[in-house]
Amino acid sequence: MLLQLTPHLPFDQPRTERLFCLENQLRRQSEKQITLKIYYEWLEDAGLVIPSRRTLNEDLKRYADYCDDVRYGEETNSKMLSLNPRATTDAVTYLMGKAWLDSPLRPRLSSSCLRCFLLAMELRTEVDFPYNALRKPGEPWVPEIKCGVPLRVIPGTDSGYVQFWMSWGGRMNINLTRVTQGVRFTGRGTGEYKPLQEEKKVQFRVESDDIYLLERLHNQFPNFVMEGRSQVVLEVDKSLVVMTNDMLNAHLQRTHSSERRVPPVKEIEGAVLYYDDEIN
Repeated sequence: MLLQLTPHLPFDQPRTERLFCLENQLRRQSEKQITLKIYYEWLEDAGLVIPSRRTLNEDLKRYADYCDDVRYGEETNSKMLSLNPRATTDAVTYLMGKAWLDSPLRPRLSSSCLRCFLLAMELRTEVDFPYNALRKPGEPWVPEIKCGVPLRVIPGTDSGYVQFWMSWGGRMNINLTRVTQGVRFTGRGTGEYKPLQEEKKVQFRVESDDIYLLERLHNQFPNFVMEGRSQVVLEVDKSLVVMTNDMLNAHLQRTHSSERRVPPVKEIEGAVLYYDDEIN
C-alpha cells in the first residue's frame, strides 16, 4: 500500500526518493488536491535534487498508475493531482486478499483512508476521522469524530480492521467500512497519551474425541498447540478474540462434515436470512 512498505518498487532510486517525499506529504489527508508547483515545493523543502518539469510531471503520472486512489492528467483533464476516497481495489487486496475483489460480498474499504492510517502507523502520530459506530436502539446513526494512533492491521472475515491506541491508554479496533472519509493528521504525537496498556492474552480450547479434527486444526493453523489427545489450545491477544472466534467457528462449521450445504433459512438476532437454491 505505502511505497515504503513495498520491497520492490518499479522506479529508479532518484524517482523513488522523490515519490517517498510526495507520499509522506500527500497522505496526511485522505482527500486532497495538489498542483505540480506544490510537489516542487515539497521536494525543495526536503533538500532533494529537482529535475525538469517534464520529469516531475512523469513522477505524478507514474504514482497515479501505481495507486488506485490517485487521479492525474488525461484521466481527469486536470493539472491537479487528486485523491479519490471511493477507490477500494488496493485496500481490499492489502487487507483481505486479491480473491475478495471478485466476491459479491466485497466490502467498501477506502484505499486513501487506509494509506493515511498506514503512514500514521509508520510515523507513530495521531489522526482523526468520522466514524459510524454500530447504532444503539433508539439512537440516530451519525458519525463521531475519533482520534487515535494506528497500531496494527487486524485480520477479519467480513471487512478490514485497524487497531488504534487511544489517548486514555486503551486499544480500539475500527472497521474501515465505517470510516466516512475525511481522515487527517492532527499534528499531535503520543506525548500526551497515557502509556499503552499491556494487552492480556486469551486461550481458545477445542476439545473433541475426533483426533482427525484436532490434527487438522493443528496442521492448518500452526499456532494451535496439542494438549493430550483430546484438545488443542490457541493463545491470542484479547483484542483479537472476536475476529479469531468468528474465523474459528466458521472453519469448524464448514469442515465438520463432507456435506457443505447452506441452510435455506437461518435466524439471526434482529433478522432472518433466506437462501434460495436457484434463481430463475
